[in-house]
Amino acid sequence: MAGFVCLYNDRFSDKKTVAHMDYSIYYHTMPDGTIKQVNPFTGTEVWSVSGRGRKPLDYDQEHRPKKLHRHEPEDYCSFCPTRFRDIPPEKTRLVRDGDSYKLVDGLTSSQYENEDYLFRRVPNLFEIVSLNYWRKNYDYKLSEKQLNLKDQFMQDPASIDHIVALLQYKMRLQGIPEEEITRMDTNTFISDADAFFGGGHEMIIARRHYKENAETEDDLCASGDLSVDEHEQYFRLTIDAMVDITENNKYVRYISVFQNWMKPAGASFDHLHKQIVAIDEWGAAIERQISMVKEDKNIFNVFGPNFAALNNLVFAENDFAVACIGIGHRHPTIEIYSKSVHARPDEH
Repeated sequence: MAGFVCLYNDRFSDKKTVAHMDYSIYYHTMPDGTIKQVNPFTGTEVWSVSGRGRKPLDYDQEHRPKKLHRHEPEDYCSFCPTRFRDIPPEKTRLVRDGDSYKLVDGLTSSQYENEDYLFRRVPNLFEIVSLNYWRKNYDYKLSEKQLNLKDQFMQDPASIDHIVALLQYKMRLQGIPEEEITRMDTNTFISDADAFFGGGHEMIIARRHYKENAETEDDLCASGDLSVDEHEQYFRLTIDAMVDITENNKYVRYISVFQNWMKPAGASFDHLHKQIVAIDEWGAAIERQISMVKEDKNIFNVFGPNFAALNNLVFAENDFAVACIGIGHRHPTIEIYSKSVHARPDEH
């Protein structure tokens, strides 16, 4: 195994046309075995140095996972089924209905425990791009649909208690004095709850914290533990959320979806979830790729599956997609290219 060294060089800052360059510029093996890789779409250069993968690693060889004390229903973190009120009110949940699935919307806080689920779509309490960002920069207002959902939710006194307690908790974490928090009336908290119904940072949360037959605290439920059918529904709910966000906020230009599962990746909880973040710009990498597509509409085939096939980097393939070993990434990466004629995720 080779070691990866990320250099962050941008080989193509002069913006010359890359569609007609030699593939060897992007993937080249040196006489000593070092592989130099440059990601065609980002310009990031990575060296794979022969022998580095055999260096000693400072792992705890004596690690022994702790025995898991099972709780059913699970209550290990704020994303677990018994702790609905630890996080903002959900927008929808995916429920198994016989051999099929259905979406259940509009539940109030007192109804959360009445309907089982596989996944929940929930606003993020600590937004990366806040509702105030959209309001102050774009004069963004909640849509009629969003306002109706909020009004429906607030009909339940338990829902109001949920909102007040949650926002008080957030304010304490932000360092707001306790006397100032206690002086605020309920209507102020209800007004501040708009972010839970019209914000652009959400999560898709799986039901299980641990695997069905978990024995130790290391037996966390991962996306690889989902069935094929469940994984499809996980993606469908994520895509539905993306579509809904863009339909209700015309200022969104791009949506980032990522699964920063477990603490080493920056997650607050070791509970399987995806994050969805709406932003108002494309960013340098997307702008670069747009320029490339303008020059060559086939560029993603040229530097995607075609490039991988010529360099023996195809990992797997079926009738619907091809998985390739990605080059020029900070960490070893597999890239998946759809074979569908449809370009947008919600059209697949």
